[in-house]
Amino acid sequence: MISDPTVISFSNEHVRPFCDKIGSSYFEAKKLLSLYESKGIETLTLSDPSGYVDDGSDKDGRSQLMGQDIYAIKQIALWIVTNSESDSNYTVNMVLKAAVNP
Repeated sequence: MISDPTVISFSNEHVRPFCDKIGSSYFEAKKLLSLYESKGIETLTLSDPSGYVDDGSDKDGRSQLMGQDIYAIKQIALWIVTNSESDSNYTVNMVLKAAVNP
């Protein structure tokens, strides 16, 4: 058993919070992909890939997103899920093992 206070502190203050964030990102990526598919977002955004999303961001200071930006974010979500689930879910299982509040 490892009882060194430095390791215990590192695990509790850094490793577990890190895994909480990674686990949360994994679940959010899965949710985004599911909604993207079920709402037909690809068809809606790629019909005008350089068109801006009319969400008021041009007036409130947020960066404006285009259809191609939404597609790129979907690809990042897909990368997160695919890599997390590779090797028989080894990565996602390891992250969730250490996570407390994913």
